[in-house]
Amino acid sequence: IDDNPQLLPNIKQALILIVDDHPANLDLLGAVLGKQYKTAIAKGGFKALEMAREKRPDLILLDIMMPDMDGFEVCTKLKASPETRDIPVIFLTAKVETEDVIQGLKLGAVDYVTKPFRKEELLARVRTHLKLKLAEDMLKQGLAEAQHIAQMGSWVWEIEQKTIIWSDEIYRIFGLPQQEFDVSYETFLNCVHPDDRGFVIQAVNDAFGKKKPYSIDHRIILPDGSERIVHEEAKLSFDDTGTPIRMLGTTQDITE
Repeated sequence: IDDNPQLLPNIKQALILIVDDHPANLDLLGAVLGKQYKTAIAKGGFKALEMAREKRPDLILLDIMMPDMDGFEVCTKLKASPETRDIPVIFLTAKVETEDVIQGLKLGAVDYVTKPFRKEELLARVRTHLKLKLAEDMLKQGLAEAQHIAQMGSWVWEIEQKTIIWSDEIYRIFGLPQQEFDVSYETFLNCVHPDDRGFVIQAVNDAFGKKKPYSIDHRIILPDGSERIVHEEAKLSFDDTGTPIRMLGTTQDITE
């Protein structure tokens, strides 16, 4: 990543959202980070959620102990929204207990820095996570372009959480607005042609119960009433008890 010249201009233009309820902390962090990056500040959790949606920062520095909404709840809401879940979050807090660090990382934060912080350490961690985020964005852009050419999208079904993450190409195939709502198994089934729905459900159940390969063709109905035919391939992951926990797959438009 360090040797990739394409990242350097983007890193210099990166926007960091600083979230804290103490003006002195905001001033200090703004002074430390403002010499190298663009910064925005949010005085509290509710404002942080609003600005994250509006400005789409490249990184969020998030305090935990705030009166209106603590940082753990803010992080939970950020990761639950399709608009903000991919923004990396670094907790910057005076809470130093191990259980707090573990909770923060479990909620989806990429790092946990305690106050009082060392300037050089904070800058190094911020730069590392910015580089990772920008490199990931470049890979996603390349993947999206490749999927568009192949008319094939990818998806991940987190079965226990009852959520499905679609790539942008799947939204296009299904004729739906990209990333504007959460997708579920029911959302997907509603797009399947009514005459094919039973077949698709049976194929999913066979993959769950009988561990049969999931490789099927079926029709879908677009919002304008038109039909397409798609081919789907998927692989299931199971836990130690044999319970399905995740399904990773692809959907390809094979209409033509």
